[in-house]
Formats: sequence, structure tokens, C-alpha cells
Amino acid sequence: MNEEDQILILDYIDGELDELGQTKAMELLVMDSELKAFYEQSKVTVNQLQAELNSPQALAMEEELKDFVLSHGKERFSIASAFGFKNFPFKNLGSVLSLNNALVASFSFAFALMVAPSLIQQNINLNSSTLYEGEIVSFSTRGSAEDESLISEGFFTDGYIIELISSESKSGKFVSSKGLIVNISITDSFKRRDKSYYYGVLSDNKGNEKQFVATRSSDSESYIIGY
Repeated sequence: MNEEDQILILDYIDGELDELGQTKAMELLVMDSELKAFYEQSKVTVNQLQAELNSPQALAMEEELKDFVLSHGKERFSIASAFGFKNFPFKNLGSVLSLNNALVASFSFAFALMVAPSLIQQNINLNSSTLYEGEIVSFSTRGSAEDESLISEGFFTDGYIIELISSESKSGKFVSSKGLIVNISITDSFKRRDKSYYYGVLSDNKGNEKQFVATRSSDSESYIIGY
């Protein structure tokens, strides 16, 4: 993992990459476990920021600021007066501290509003209580039915991943007429800006396994899937 890859992943988290950049980032996440750990840690930081902004304390500060602005909107006051230089409208130190807290809150929220939109993500809730079941369309293999597997040449799994996502289920089982069973599990799903992200794992009853990442823009019906 190098600095260039880290910057790429941060841009990926911010949703700043084009389709080519997204594909490259997803391939790196699948191939580089250290980079995947960096991504996961960055995502934890984002979740913590989102939780902090939505915490009761932060919401209370926001309401306090709104009440302050509404109650003092028609009064003549300035930052200087708040700190006692002139036209001091408050009767005690508590008023000064309340104003100071409100000002700190306002600057904090202003900063958060400028920085956080590119970081905050919204979880996509999927049904984890029901197993989605589907059918694997027959595909040709060079060997016998016993050779049919997740990694067989000509077996494309994109459609089954999209089918599972469309079902809004977290896990699914797909079975072929030749006995192949492919299980798909979505381990993480969220929205950031105008894109939806789905991370998951495919496995078959032959012991094969591979990870995938699926993304879709809100203005598009198609998915970009990387392995």
C-alpha cells in the first residue's frame, strides 16, 4: 500500500472517481488486504462522525443555536458586545458563556456542513431474516458436470449479484440443474452522495470463493461490479 493508493481510496470514499477510477479502486480493495483495512478504518471514522453529528448532544446544540438566533434576532448586539467591549446587553457571566457556547456551536456546525457531506454515508438496510433463492441458468463448460464451479470459464456472476441486490435480501442461494450451488452474501451496503455501494462474498459447494464490490449511481440503472 502506497500513498497514491491511499489517496485513490479516499477519493473513492468521497465519490470523486469516474467509472474507470472506481473500477481501479475496487480491484485494489479486492487484491490488497492492507488497503482494504485502510478503507475499513476510514469508513469507521466516517460512521463515528455521522453518529456524532446525529447525537442528542449535537442536536441539542443545534436547537440552542436556533433558539438563540430567534430570540435575539431583533436586538442590537455584536461579537464585541458579547465579550464586554461596548453595548453589553447581558446581565451576568452566564449570558456571556451561553453566547460563547452558541457561537462555538455555530462555527462547529458550519465547519461540519462544509466538510461532512463528502464523508457521511447512509446505511442500506437489507433483509437478513429471509434467504433469497434463485436458479443458475445453464452454462457450458469444457469438462463434466462435476467441473462446473464458481470459477468455471463462461460462468458470469454479475447477474446473480444484481438479482440479489434487487431482492433487497442480504443473502441468497442459487442452484443449477447440474448440482452447482452458489451462495452470495452482502456483508456491507451503504449510500454515499449519489452512489450505492454493496460489498460481499460469493462461494460455491466446491470450495471456491471470491469477493465482490458493486456500485450504482442514482441516475443510472446499471451496476459496476469488480472482483
